[in-house]
Amino acid sequence: MTNKPTTRLSKRMRRGANAIEFALLAPVILTVTFGIMDYGWYFATYSIAQRAAQEGAQVGGQTPLEEDPAGAAKLAAGDMIADNYPANSMVVEYVATVTADSVILDLTLEFDPLSGFVPTPKIIKCSSERLLEEEPDEG
Repeated sequence: MTNKPTTRLSKRMRRGANAIEFALLAPVILTVTFGIMDYGWYFATYSIAQRAAQEGAQVGGQTPLEEDPAGAAKLAAGDMIADNYPANSMVVEYVATVTADSVILDLTLEFDPLSGFVPTPKIIKCSSERLLEEEPDEG
């Protein structure tokens, strides 16, 4: 048996097939890549928001009632968000509630995806509650 030399026509046809295969697969590959990036950014943002709510509630729980635990909780959560994101990059709403024995901090922020190529949630909501620490009796 003899091998036929590859003709010019078959090389040209193969190049055309490669272009068609690329045209069919490129959107799928881009969607998966941008989906991984956007959801990675979403989960990182959610994790930081949850940690900020926990930190704020913890600070609020350690603050005496005379010194505004709700304000201290909002400030601590705001500082944590500001440390992890550039200024003015997100709209964040803090609602701190002080009950008889605890501080509850609800944090809501508008999520802005990196590419917007795949659908992601637009709002991230986190909540954390901590018991108020009792002040030691002096005497």
